[in-house]
Amino acid sequence: MPKKILLLLAAMLLMGSSQPADRDEYMAEMRENLQRFQKVYQHLVFRYVDRIDPEATIEAAIRGMLDELDPYTDYFIEEGARNLEEMSRGEYGGLGMQVGLRGSTKRLTIISPFEGTPAWRAGLQPGDVIAEVNGESTDGKPLSDVVKVMKGEPGTEVTISIDRPGYESNLVYTLTRELIVIQDLQYAAIMDEKQGLGYLRLTGFSGKATESMREALLELKEQGLEKLVLDLRGNPGGLLREAVGVADLLLPKGAKIVETRGRNDQVLREYYSENDPLFEGDLVVLINKGSASASEIVSGCIQDHDRGVIVGDNSYGKGLVQSVLDLDEESKVKLTTAKYYIPSGRLIQRIEYFQDNPVLQHDSTAAHADSLYHTGSGRVVVNGRGIGPDLAVEQENWPHYVSEIWRAGHLGNFLTDREREGGGLPKKVNKRLLEEFHDYLEDKDFSFKPRGSSQMDELEEIVEGENYSTEVAEALISLRQVLEGDPESHFEANREWIERLLEGEILSRRDGPGERTAYNLGHDPQYESAVHLLDSQSGDYRSMLQPSAKADGE
Repeated sequence: MPKKILLLLAAMLLMGSSQPADRDEYMAEMRENLQRFQKVYQHLVFRYVDRIDPEATIEAAIRGMLDELDPYTDYFIEEGARNLEEMSRGEYGGLGMQVGLRGSTKRLTIISPFEGTPAWRAGLQPGDVIAEVNGESTDGKPLSDVVKVMKGEPGTEVTISIDRPGYESNLVYTLTRELIVIQDLQYAAIMDEKQGLGYLRLTGFSGKATESMREALLELKEQGLEKLVLDLRGNPGGLLREAVGVADLLLPKGAKIVETRGRNDQVLREYYSENDPLFEGDLVVLINKGSASASEIVSGCIQDHDRGVIVGDNSYGKGLVQSVLDLDEESKVKLTTAKYYIPSGRLIQRIEYFQDNPVLQHDSTAAHADSLYHTGSGRVVVNGRGIGPDLAVEQENWPHYVSEIWRAGHLGNFLTDREREGGGLPKKVNKRLLEEFHDYLEDKDFSFKPRGSSQMDELEEIVEGENYSTEVAEALISLRQVLEGDPESHFEANREWIERLLEGEILSRRDGPGERTAYNLGHDPQYESAVHLLDSQSGDYRSMLQPSAKADGE
């Protein structure tokens, strides 16, 4: 039996030593299948028409076996194993985003870009599918192989093609890699002194999340903190111990936070709050589809204990625990060994990964997706769909025209050119500055193709090829004119958006990224809904925590 296969199977057995009641029968079946695998491998090596590479064949067999499991179990060799260690340290050269395989087709999907990184500045979004990297399709390729290509020396470039829902053609980005150092605490401030309303944004759960949040809460309390908005949107998670630590700052002493369950008794563990809460006031937690893993543990246990109100969009649904196992000096396997369950008993993980999967032996007693559970007060919550908000509020979507301006980098480049040419950094956005930016776009020959333009191209080809009447061709011309309009009309229609983005960029350059965050919150419907809930006059906060309030699932 090839060494790597034996090592992998031994590791998997050690991590899952608790076998079914018919353990002897199970082990006998495993040995029988190992013998069958060995026979096939020997026939390939000695009898296949072309000489094959024995090691490459084993690598393919391992990857094929793991690909049938969940999106996070993966195999790393040599450079990939070293890259995995770099990621664990929280510092690496790359684009700054968490990715995973989603859906039945297991396409490479962005979970969340890290704020302030090349991926974030380019406007990449949770749910974007990375279709190509440097011109090579990602379909069917191991996650670790694609990640290895996207990472690299800071200062070097990588081109990615994005398949984004609602766009008829892929969006192509050429990004420059940077040294990515994840900062867990992005911003913390008192937003309304009269109400004692504070805001705290966590963008990750690396080794300093708990301590950073503790220090921020102490500082905010000195400034009169009474109510808090905790923003976990776009937070892809991180370390379990940091999720437990952050929850410990907010929950009563002795409150259950999360439980890990797996086949091995070593991964069966319950985590509880060990200290009195540092903050006991009214709490709203913001989440969206980019909130994953540790973010879902924190928001989920807060929801289950009725400690606060969850506002925003349904979270990502990543509730699987991975352990990194050494196979030999050159290879590692990142193996899913447990699942996260929050206090109500529900599973965070979206159950889709093991539905209709013939490789997995399903537990007939396990709860199905959409099974109903209850919070401590009796509110209804949903299993197997991530965390559903108590109050569903959609995020504001950028208009396509504005997204294209941002994607091309024109906002930042305009201000940089203006400063370089002696114009200085504007104090605020006014009519004159907007006119300057309009002229800048014209000088740069900024082109914009509205959604539907590609379909119009195809339709015109059909009309021409089928020799339709002149009236049909003229109707298409008129339709295109209405659809595409002219550059001036698009600029005017999006003037308010452009003004907001320019204002945010100016504030960031002049006073730091925190000021841009505070400014953007003033145009954020999810944050505004949180503020309304915490308004002592509304009474909505208390009513949302009553049993009649139901969480929205998908």
